[in-house]
Amino acid sequence: MDTHQSTFEKNYITSIEIGQILSVPRATIAFGKNNGKLPNPIEIAGKITIWERESIMPFITSWKESLEKRRTKK
Repeated sequence: MDTHQSTFEKNYITSIEIGQILSVPRATIAFGKNNGKLPNPIEIAGKITIWERESIMPFITSWKESLEKRRTKK
């Protein structure tokens, strides 16, 4: 049985979850959002930022690969 929460989690992703996937703080996600590394989000009440999961995953994958390359060079 699908609950509203599981439907939400299947369709949307929060900045907190993106930060966990990329191992970066939320400030980095905000920077990426403001500088075009991420597509425009859905903002709720000006405080909560979410994205449609399907549309943002290619951006997250690309950003994660870039971060992993930089982290392995150190």
